[in-house]
Amino acid sequence: MISIIKRTKLIYPKEVNEYSPDFPYPEYTFNSLNTSENDVYKAVRELFIQLGLDAERINTRDWNPLGRYIEPGNRVFLLCNFVYHKRKTESDEDFFSKVTHPSVIRAVCDYCSIALKGKGEILIGNSPLQSANFEKIKESLGLDRIENFYKINSLGVQVKFIDLRGYVTRLEKSGKLTVLKNEIDKVGFNIDFSKYSTLNEVKGNKKFRITNYSYKWIKKLHSKNHHIYCINKEVLNSDVIFSIPKLKVHEKVGVTLGVKGYVGAVASKESLCHHQFGPPCIGGDEYPENNPFKIMYSFLHDFAYSYKIPVITTFFQILDRNFTRIFNRIGTKITAGAWSGNDTAWRMSVDLAKIMHFVDKTGKVNDHNVRKNLVMIDGIIGGEGQGPLKPKPVITNTLIFSDNIVDGDFAGSIVMGYEPEKIKIIDSFYTDKSNLKLVNSRPNQFIFNYQDLCRNELHSKINFTYLSPIGWIKYFK
Repeated sequence: MISIIKRTKLIYPKEVNEYSPDFPYPEYTFNSLNTSENDVYKAVRELFIQLGLDAERINTRDWNPLGRYIEPGNRVFLLCNFVYHKRKTESDEDFFSKVTHPSVIRAVCDYCSIALKGKGEILIGNSPLQSANFEKIKESLGLDRIENFYKINSLGVQVKFIDLRGYVTRLEKSGKLTVLKNEIDKVGFNIDFSKYSTLNEVKGNKKFRITNYSYKWIKKLHSKNHHIYCINKEVLNSDVIFSIPKLKVHEKVGVTLGVKGYVGAVASKESLCHHQFGPPCIGGDEYPENNPFKIMYSFLHDFAYSYKIPVITTFFQILDRNFTRIFNRIGTKITAGAWSGNDTAWRMSVDLAKIMHFVDKTGKVNDHNVRKNLVMIDGIIGGEGQGPLKPKPVITNTLIFSDNIVDGDFAGSIVMGYEPEKIKIIDSFYTDKSNLKLVNSRPNQFIFNYQDLCRNELHSKINFTYLSPIGWIKYFK
């Protein structure tokens, strides 16, 4: 089921009363109301109504649209996109083109709370970049105030915002990296996905890498036919994962929606694979061209983050950072797997999606879904260009809900003006021949503003063509 709402006036509301609705809907359980318009809350409600969820009780006090997915006593995890804190030079539009807006979180959280009926808990979090300041993220989004609202009003349901990272650093402007926290063993759970990983089929040298991490760490977790992912225990112990990603492009996989958003569930980023070392001529997918300076840069990066030598390590980290700046200015901007030829990052994301569906709380891989997975894509302001970190805002005025994460991404890519079949992180699920299948066939029916539309009709209703990242422009033409 795919539900899409697009309204010209669908904009983020002002932060009044922690983004409560501006109307006392019959099912609304709290006394607080927003004193200004909150069309986001209304649109989230409409997404459920136009799907006919709990149709016989719509507009009554007992309406429970998420009741078919969430039961009393469940642990629900709202997996958002908090990729990085707000920079001093960023406008609100720039910031909200890359992070989930709190008004969407609040509305989703309220309907999850209704389904829990006073029994259970709702955790809200993400694993942002290792150098992101989570306290600044919470401050920029007003998450502390929302958390406090539920402490006072939640009627038995505990709501808590958490940082899922086990490893946190501070990155100086110079490029120096300082470790602030390392609690991976405390918060993480290693999942051996070797037998099922799509990375087993990757072509290349199998020298997996992730920016600003030691390749020695990564090699212990990812090598030929050996793939381990470190998932935060709080997510793995959940009964329902409700993803609330952004509608934006991604320089490594094309788009970052629900599937790519599962990266935010890890406790240890070195358990991810972003690319393989070097260009294709030496078996890598880090960048397309055989450039000796870039190959030297790859070796430099390996050294800078894989060896701990006083003073020398810091010097090479600073040198590495400045090399990146030079490449970005002289025209060879594709580094760190940021192009359509990256055959690694999308596979890693597919693995994580399967883990979230098929791996239970004990770490066992099952042949059936062990938890519900829902998705609400925040496309009110989307992000185009150099996503996920430096996108340009696109006022898209759109929200998308689906009870299948892949189908939700399929619809999201159409809204962005892309062909889903060209995006491996989406289309690979529809051609998957493994026993861990999330979908069977590509969707062709969408409910858009209360109309049943086929794909071509939906495409004609949407007038967006998101600007692609530099490394994807030729691919999407």
